[in-house]
Amino acid sequence: MMPMMVHENYLACCESMAQARAAASSVALGDICSTKLRRHQKWGLMPTAAHLAVANPTLAVSPHLDLEWPRFPIVLAKSQTMKKSQRLLKELHGRLSGKVRARPQAVMEDYADLIYRRVCEPLVAEGVRGRQEAFKRLHGFRLRKEHMEHLQDLRFASQQDIFGNLDPKLKLQFTLFCKSEEKAPAIRRVAKGDKKLATTEELDVRKVVSDSDSEPE
Repeated sequence: MMPMMVHENYLACCESMAQARAAASSVALGDICSTKLRRHQKWGLMPTAAHLAVANPTLAVSPHLDLEWPRFPIVLAKSQTMKKSQRLLKELHGRLSGKVRARPQAVMEDYADLIYRRVCEPLVAEGVRGRQEAFKRLHGFRLRKEHMEHLQDLRFASQQDIFGNLDPKLKLQFTLFCKSEEKAPAIRRVAKGDKKLATTEELDVRKVVSDSDSEPE
């Protein structure tokens, strides 16, 4: 906790760039040391990590500048958001594994925004008439409508939220079209009596079909 508290507040106690540079260098070295400590379980580095991450930066800044109220580490406040992003990225990487050969981090940095813009292009250019083409492109990457939200959440702050800025009626039309198209293959397989292993959605369709057939006339 103390290294994170120092990292969050040390700049507020710096009077010059030299102080900030010295403190930042020590914080960075402490972070590297802490990473090696935890990753390789070299617990003998704990005193060194504490000295670099806490003691050195404290000595480097101006001691007479007192903070009225230290700020809580923002990384802890955003831990749930980070966990959600990791979960969404893992799921997206799994869906794209047959189309994209890259690590999860590379998927987020290099592919997510490209796929997002590629799917949104027909909707921006043609409106409602472009929903079929947008769905075709989305389905071409083995993605479903729900993954559009994943792509939105994984965007960087500097990247444009194209789908979010579309007209709400257009987004609703696209959502309804995607749901109807995604359910259609399951309904066709159930109607043909396919004995292959069904998905959860197909099992739901089978139940609806069987219930409707068993109702007395």
